[in-house]
Amino acid sequence: MVSSIKKSNLPSCQNWVEQFNPEDRTDARDLIDELIYIETSSVIDDLTSEIKKIIKDEEKVSIIPVREVYKDEVSYFDLIDKSKNPVFNMPNEPLGSEAITSNLVTRLRRGYGKSVVLEHNQKTKTYNTPSLSCMRAEKVKAIILVDDVIGSGKRTLEFFNFIYKHKTIKSWVSSGVIKIYILSYMATNKGITFLSENINKNLVKIIKINKCPTFYDSLNSSKFIQLCKRYANKNELYPLGFKDSFVKVFFEHSAPNNMPSILHKNIKIYKGKDENLLMLPNQWKALFPSRGVPRSLIVELSSSKNTKNMKQALRSLLKIMISLEITTLANLIKLTKIEKVHLKQYIKICVGLDILKVQGNNVSITNRTKNEYSALCISNKGIDINESFYYPNR
Repeated sequence: MVSSIKKSNLPSCQNWVEQFNPEDRTDARDLIDELIYIETSSVIDDLTSEIKKIIKDEEKVSIIPVREVYKDEVSYFDLIDKSKNPVFNMPNEPLGSEAITSNLVTRLRRGYGKSVVLEHNQKTKTYNTPSLSCMRAEKVKAIILVDDVIGSGKRTLEFFNFIYKHKTIKSWVSSGVIKIYILSYMATNKGITFLSENINKNLVKIIKINKCPTFYDSLNSSKFIQLCKRYANKNELYPLGFKDSFVKVFFEHSAPNNMPSILHKNIKIYKGKDENLLMLPNQWKALFPSRGVPRSLIVELSSSKNTKNMKQALRSLLKIMISLEITTLANLIKLTKIEKVHLKQYIKICVGLDILKVQGNNVSITNRTKNEYSALCISNKGIDINESFYYPNR
């Protein structure tokens, strides 16, 4: 589920906000209130759906998580021993990408069995990422490189090259024996453009499920840019996130390095870029230290889901659907002005309750739509968190 809760009201965010000078705290609260939180289950659901389509076309696939490529690494697959299993995830890599892919593989193997290829180790009795020898024996038709978000595109490009540089993979791709897919739950337009310009379209098929929201799209983008640049550490190269991607999404399992540095980088000896700032802390404590999402914040987000906003969004969606009866997702995005990632979740809820119907690219009403819309229009008073509500931390 996607959450649009006001993050600045939550206890876990108060220490971060109080690092700012008093006159800048309103802007800091506005910044984190625009952050979009996405539960890992939503990411896995959408990725699973897309991978099922690929399996239908390709029959047998190998699923690999996109990760950082380190300086001492030469090739994902061993250059000499083709029977050697590649390293699934590096020790320093956030657990999120590995956990998502493990969950995907487990779920898909239940429904598709050996279509998702793993290699069984007789000694350890475990299943591993397939070696080149295993992929050849199993007649794997596609390698799927899976990511949660593509920001600048740099990491994805480096990992693709890390896979593709092996002469066996090059040979298989050029002869049509195997295809490579890059599949991302979210991607910025900048990231997709970068990949398209740097990877031959004949070598890979790039699939993005959702457009990644950025602070550049915000009405407050100018003040957010100034805030992030002023409070970034003096030596920070990318105050707006890696390659200035300025992403405003974080996941249950991790936060991307494409978001502003003041959100994800702890600084032990801190000095802001703006030398006129007063009363700054000696250390900067990030909201998402080392890109991890604190458990306390996840608990608060889960227990404070903004049912009021969801109710308003569902009411708007059903009102438009009743007037149109049948339309496309693209048209609904324009008419409701609800972000695609949110809208897809609301439609999914409605389909599960038989309030709306989805067939191909079309969304249509059911016999229940009008009655449910009427019920939503009936005002039910509940607990409402005031916009200025504040949790003191001392």
